[in-house]
Amino acid sequence: MKNIPSDRDTDNVIVILKMLADKTRLKIVYSLMSGAKCVSEIVAEVGESQSAISHQLATMKVSNLVKSERAGNKIIYSVADEHVNKVVKLCLAHAKELE
Repeated sequence: MKNIPSDRDTDNVIVILKMLADKTRLKIVYSLMSGAKCVSEIVAEVGESQSAISHQLATMKVSNLVKSERAGNKIIYSVADEHVNKVVKLCLAHAKELE
């Protein structure tokens, strides 16, 4: 059982994968992988309403997939860390193998 993660770790992985299993949230991560953006920039790239994007960003922030910082009167969002980028890139690479 040495290689099997703890229940706490597996529960955390499940939370991350569930968060990324939503198409809008996944598109938001793709958008942010190219750099930090404000909500209006994410809306333009993802094609969802401002309220939907804001709601998803708040949910993703609680799960530590994204982080934010204030820049004047705007809030700028970015991917929380390089692990998020790696997970998404690996999933995309595997998905392309299935084609």
